[in-house]
Amino acid sequence: MAAVGTAVLFPTVLALATANVPAAARGAATSVVSTLAYLGYLAGPVYVGHWAQATGLPGAMLAVAALAAALALLAWPALRAVVPSPARRGTAEARATGRPHT
Repeated sequence: MAAVGTAVLFPTVLALATANVPAAARGAATSVVSTLAYLGYLAGPVYVGHWAQATGLPGAMLAVAALAAALALLAWPALRAVVPSPARRGTAEARATGRPHT
C-alpha cells in the first residue's frame, strides 16, 4: 500500500520540487530529487532495522522522526544555496548579460 501511495504522489512531488527552478536547471533538479527519493527508498529499511535492533521498534520510529526533523531543518538552507531568490537571480542575469535587470 505504501508503494501504491508513493507511486501516485511521486510525479506531484517532482512537479512541486521543481516548480520554482529555472527551465535550464529543471532537468538537473529533477535528477537530484529522484536520486534522493530512491536513496531513501533503499536506505530507509536498513535505517529502521538498525535502530529497531538497537532500541526496539518504538526507538526506531523515534529515530525516523528525528531524521525527518533534521532533514527538514537542513532543507531550507540547502535550497537557498542551490536556487537563488528572484532578486539575486535578476542580479546574476544582469552580470551575465551585461544589461541591467528590468
